[in-house]
Amino acid sequence: MVSQYFYTTNSEKKPQESPVRTWSVKIIILAITVLILQSAFNFILAPQILITRVLIEGAGTISHEQVMKLAGLKVKEYYFSVDQNGIKDRLENSGLFKTADVQKVFPETLKIDLIRRKPVAVSLVPQGKYYLSLELDGEGIVCNILPAGGVSNLPVLSGVLFQDVKLGMRVPDSLGALMGDLASLQQTSQTLYLWISEIQVHKSRNQSFTMTVYPSVSSLKIRLGDRLDQRILKEAAVVADMLRKQGLDFQVQELDFRTDQIVLSTAED
Repeated sequence: MVSQYFYTTNSEKKPQESPVRTWSVKIIILAITVLILQSAFNFILAPQILITRVLIEGAGTISHEQVMKLAGLKVKEYYFSVDQNGIKDRLENSGLFKTADVQKVFPETLKIDLIRRKPVAVSLVPQGKYYLSLELDGEGIVCNILPAGGVSNLPVLSGVLFQDVKLGMRVPDSLGALMGDLASLQQTSQTLYLWISEIQVHKSRNQSFTMTVYPSVSSLKIRLGDRLDQRILKEAAVVADMLRKQGLDFQVQELDFRTDQIVLSTAED
């Protein structure tokens, strides 16, 4: 008996999915998942992240609490809603700080790096029985106010009137170069800088001014133009010292350096 076997072949093969299509589906699913997670973070988690540390550098004698107040920072601040530029502007406009760099460090830290303004002169303003000492920096900005009766060892700038007493005020624009000269003198020649006890400003009608410098080691008056020229100051210091050693500084009241020739004025003039 012959057995017959019938073989059937399925000519239609089962279609296979394209690898490209498979990966496309996976990428779409992954993107949707990421989008959902990101939305959940942005709308649910992020608004709840609090700043728990505020690191402040360069404030000097200004307390942490004072800096926080000047920056407009509240006790409870949220990481993603805090205004870095606003904090920077408020601190720099306070008059105390020359620059303020504000950075957020995820997830909970706010870092504030400050550079204090450096005073170069002090102006005295009457306050009852005492005087308030307004310390001015090299830009002529009031960067510190000492309490009534407080003493500053900076050169006194007199002849300048302030309409109000607050940090951040400026001297008149015409005195800007003079303040810059004082800052340069403080940085490059401490000897000459400390030689100056007071600078009295004399305004003229055309918005310009001259000045009288009172040395810290002599009773002489030194008349100058509108700039603190280091060469002229050195010459004035040498002449004043020579007169003092010869015992003539009480007879000569004034040295005028506003022209090419030095003019001496005595008590009899």
